[in-house]
Amino acid sequence: MKSKIIFGIAFTAMLFLACTVSLDTVPDVKVQGNQDKETKAYLYRGGLMKMWIKLHEPVDDINQIRWKTGKADIAKRQSLIENNQVLADTVYLHWESLPTAAEWEADSSTVSGDSLTNSDSLMASEKLRYFDTIAVVVDGMESKVEVVEIINILPRIDSLFLRGIAQRGDSQLVVSVHPGERVDLAMSFVDAFNEDFPVQTIDWPDLMGEISLVNKDDSIWRWRWEVPNELLDTALTMVLTDKSGFGTRKYELKLIVYEESGSVWAVAGPDLLKFSSQGSEVLRVKSVFKEASDMVVNTNSTIINKVYVLDAAANKVFNFDSYGRLIKLDSTSFVAPMALALDAELGFLWVSDLSKVAGDTLYSRIRKFDFNSQEEAEEIGQAIDIPGPVKSLSADQFHRDMLWFTSAKEDMVGYINFSSGEYHKIDGGDLQFNRPLTVSYDPVSGLAWVADSSRVIAIDREGKIKATITDFEYANALSAGGGVCWVSDVYAGAVYKFSSSILG
Repeated sequence: MKSKIIFGIAFTAMLFLACTVSLDTVPDVKVQGNQDKETKAYLYRGGLMKMWIKLHEPVDDINQIRWKTGKADIAKRQSLIENNQVLADTVYLHWESLPTAAEWEADSSTVSGDSLTNSDSLMASEKLRYFDTIAVVVDGMESKVEVVEIINILPRIDSLFLRGIAQRGDSQLVVSVHPGERVDLAMSFVDAFNEDFPVQTIDWPDLMGEISLVNKDDSIWRWRWEVPNELLDTALTMVLTDKSGFGTRKYELKLIVYEESGSVWAVAGPDLLKFSSQGSEVLRVKSVFKEASDMVVNTNSTIINKVYVLDAAANKVFNFDSYGRLIKLDSTSFVAPMALALDAELGFLWVSDLSKVAGDTLYSRIRKFDFNSQEEAEEIGQAIDIPGPVKSLSADQFHRDMLWFTSAKEDMVGYINFSSGEYHKIDGGDLQFNRPLTVSYDPVSGLAWVADSSRVIAIDREGKIKATITDFEYANALSAGGGVCWVSDVYAGAVYKFSSSILG
């Protein structure tokens, strides 16, 4: 039996109502495209479909003209205006989703789109045809309906994969790499429903250099990319072309070629971020943390074991590589971890977390771990208990068993000697610590710098106070290294730089 289309009741009613409008009042919609001889529907194969009307009588305001486009979106609209009156109106339509399928009768069996289950839809998909209706309303009067059959919807990028990390294609694509790298790229696609029109070409911007296609199928393509050996930070356009050239999609691509040296890591709420030395965001790992409490970056590493982050609320320690890939996760060894320090050369990590409560005093325990090869951290040596929540640690890279700490609640600054298993409290003499928040040890100058409320205090390896810098509103954080110390004053909204040469 010859196949034929049976339009649904609602679809037929729509045509009938539309045809009752006086054509002398509202002109016909004109369509640029081919019509099916049997259904008289215009065929949409992707890209933009042009439609327009030329008014019998001009109108004063474009808002007097309203397009009814079904499932289609208006990509562009142009009006012909003379003497402040609208004479004609043109729209360019595209479809990103399918309208309801009309019934299709084949071989004496009728299949209804509304009655199919998911599995049935897959088997019967070739028997269904998809139609949409377009009309225009001028001053409340509707034109005759034009019918469009959706033959194809342009495929679109679902995800871009760089080093195994996925970026969704519905946002700006950011490609961050190092000069001269050789990397693998992959891209997955969403093809709305028609397998006859897969992706035909991907036109990469010339500035990206040599990109070679390794393999492809209808859903995923893979390339090998030789990154240009120069620093770049620019926005480019990548073009996806549909089979037989029925349309293209353009994607904005942010290309950042940057040096690893000088990059900056940060935590913003639940996300882990990395910035180039020029301030561009080069990666973002989303929705990782509940409440990040501390972070340390391994400056000796180029890729592996690059960043460690504590999550106090989740009782976890994360270890990421320089590309933001999770290398290790320990979720069993810690209770509200608060601070960490790193031996950058050997890869050992010191972590403080909650230990016990004795009387009115809460104690932290300081432990040393090896994150080099184990799935979870391997504890080394014995734990040392310190009164109060220890929220800042700093390692002495020249004396690997020496670790500086602050306990703000106990007004305490000190250092731990892991060889003897003891900690030493700094005696400030007449200088009493006042909620010391942060400590940072500089192996070049041999000084531990302490942010102590309205002061910054420098202490040598023997525990002697060498200098006190005053008149901060509130010194909340600092970082020392290379003979200098950077200090943040959160209330003053300022950052200061001090050299160890001020000590004489």
